Formats: sequence, structure tokens, C-alpha cells
Amino acid sequence: MKPTVNLIKKENYNHKVGTSERTKAVIEPRISDQWFLKMEKLSEPAIKAVLESGEIDLVPEKFKNTYRHWMENIRDWNISRQLWWGHQIPAYYYGTAKNDFVVAESPEEALVLAQTKSGNSDLKITDLRQDEDVLDTWFSSWLWPISVFNGIMEPENPEINYYYPTQDLVTGPDILFFWVARMIISGYEFRGEKPFSKVYFTGLVRDKQGRKMSKQLGNSPDALGLIDDFGADAVRVGMMLSSAAGNDLLFDESLCQQGKNFSNKIWNAYRLVDGWEVDESLEISALNLSAIAWYKQLFSKTLATVDDHFSKYRVSDALMSLYKLIWDDFCSWFLEIITA
Repeated sequence: MKPTVNLIKKENYNHKVGTSERTKAVIEPRISDQWFLKMEKLSEPAIKAVLESGEIDLVPEKFKNTYRHWMENIRDWNISRQLWWGHQIPAYYYGTAKNDFVVAESPEEALVLAQTKSGNSDLKITDLRQDEDVLDTWFSSWLWPISVFNGIMEPENPEINYYYPTQDLVTGPDILFFWVARMIISGYEFRGEKPFSKVYFTGLVRDKQGRKMSKQLGNSPDALGLIDDFGADAVRVGMMLSSAAGNDLLFDESLCQQGKNFSNKIWNAYRLVDGWEVDESLEISALNLSAIAWYKQLFSKTLATVDDHFSKYRVSDALMSLYKLIWDDFCSWFLEIITA
């Protein structure tokens, strides 16, 4: 009688193996007890504030879709981390059974709760063992709008009552859920109101290959080196001119060079004007009077445009308006006219 053959075929199979960023060691999954925070009910006011009532605006508005995806498919938050630094989880064990624990703000309060729960009035603080896990970093960060004014420890202190809620938050879209959404959730949970009115999302600065800059990849430019080569203002201006709200920026040193050229243009224009000798006894020519009137009108128009851009959080557009006003209108036309 022939044996039954169950093997149909044999083939190689490629799959992803997780490795440590620092040690490159293979990461093996290990099941362990973790602490979770139920999020479904907590997230409801935050969903309404952004997607229904409009209490909080996201700029650009396209990020509302990302926000909706995260919040309407939210899962319980794993808040425990197996690290040696951070806020230690306030859970205290008093026995060996899985449920022999209490959660309290202090060991003294935990002792009272443990004595009540266990029915053992002889328990001492030394019999308690605090959980060794620490809270997720974002668990402390989500309290930032409140805790920066000590609103958790002193919920009615003058500073929190004066400054909260704040107006604008500026951040990157990569932490829309991890930080922004959770700050909104905590604001409604602990203060009963929004933490801020608007969230302005800048783009991410990426390398020429479109990769996010990180220490691990080593693809971040030397900021101090750029400042030495181009100047701090040149670096700022060059990058902001090319960074529309919410859109990522592929970094190139030519952006800094553009900023340096602009800074030099302003400096040279100042040196020219500063070097003029003023003779108030002379009459201003008709041509110069016309040039001054033209430029004043253009300046007022540009100022209104810049104000409009800022009100709509179009920072790069506002800067480009100023760039054209100085480079094209002031330097290329106005100075040429009045020195003719």
C-alpha cells in the first residue's frame, strides 16, 4: 500500500522581517499584557468639532479627509511602553492574581483602594508594586494645550482661564492623528472645549529622492553649515518661497541661494539709498513725483494682498508678493526711475 502524499509543492517565499533601527537585530513579536484607553466615546466631540460644527478649522482643508479616516476608524489606544523613561503607569499591584491591582494618583491613595478591594486592612505601601511600564509619549503630549498653563494640576488657575483655548496651532501633517487629533480629544474631555481654533499644516521638508529627512537615513542637511554658507535669513526665505501650505518641499541648496540673492538685493538697495546725500532745498522732479506716487499706491495694494494671504494662511504667497514688490517694483523700476 502506497503512503499518502500530502506535499503538493515546495517554493521559496519572500516576506518582510522587522529589524531594529539601531542594532539591526531581527524583531521577534512577543505577546504581553498592555494597557489600552477606550477611544470610541472619547473621540465623538473631536469628530463633531472638525467635521460637523466647524469649531476647529484645518488648513489646508484637504486634511479633513485624513482626519475623518483616522477618527471614524479609531481603535483603542495602546498607552503602555516597555521603556525605562517616561511617566510610569499609575497602576499598583497588591497580589499575584491578574486582577489584583488598583489605579490611583499616588501610592497613598492606591493603598486605601487596595485595602478596600482586597479586604485586607493590613496591607502596607511596601506591599504595593507599581507597574514598570511607562505611558506612551503622546499620552503626555496630548495634554500640551492644557498642561502648558498647568491646567491639569490647577484647572481654574488664572493663566489657563485667560489663554485657553489658544488660536492657531502650526504643525506637520504627519502627526495629524498622533498629536493634533488627540489634543482635540483631551481638550473636550478635560476642559469641555476646543484647545485651539485653527490648525495650519506646513509641508514636510524631504530630500531630492522624496524621502522624509531623518537621523537614521542621514539625509538631513547641516543647518549650521547652510547658515554659514548662505545666512540664516537666506535659508528661511529660500525655503518659504517654495513651500505652499500643506505641500512637501524637496530640499535643494539652490533654494538657499535664491534666498541669499534676495537678501543681497535688499542689502545693496539699502546701501544705495543710504549713500545718497539729501538736499531739501532742491525741488523734486515731476518724474520722481510720479514714481513716488506710483510706488506708494503699489505698496498699499501689495500690503492689502499680503494681509489677505496671511488671513488665508498662504504664507509662501505672502512672501512671494513681497519678493516681487522689492525685487521687481522697488529695485528694478522705482530706484532706476528716481536715479535717472
